[in-house]
Amino acid sequence: MSWKSDKSIERVVKLYKRVPKQVFPEDIEAIKNINETILESEKVLVNDHLLFAKLVCYVLNLNLHHSGSMKGAIASLNTELERPLDNHLTFLTSNLNQQELNNYLKYLGFNFDSLESEPEKIKANEKGMIEKIKGNWTKEKVTKSFCNTVNEFIKNINNYI
Repeated sequence: MSWKSDKSIERVVKLYKRVPKQVFPEDIEAIKNINETILESEKVLVNDHLLFAKLVCYVLNLNLHHSGSMKGAIASLNTELERPLDNHLTFLTSNLNQQELNNYLKYLGFNFDSLESEPEKIKANEKGMIEKIKGNWTKEKVTKSFCNTVNEFIKNINNYI
């Protein structure tokens, strides 16, 4: 049950505790029945979308470490889910190009832990560095690769159960 649904049921139960003279056994049974129905329907929904559920759990776990609370983790995930996919793909493209540049610079022997300038190395590798700065990954290429990857995960959905 979602935290919101859980709090709502809890609130109704507390209402009945505050007004015990007007509570009938049928009322308590009705609330239990509603609660069980909600729990069962949520289990069915999660099982129907198991891959999404696993990814949400994974992201909530990561966000929990960063935010320090489940409420913050959910808010952060919600913010990301509200953003259009195009924004995420733009960010992914940027990260791929940045990572490729970093790997290239490490391959050339640049020391990222030092503030020393290495003009000879820069001059000798200027052309390659400019190409890496421009980026090999285009938005179109990333989008195509992303869609292929997602489709492969969906095709293999039975392997994730």
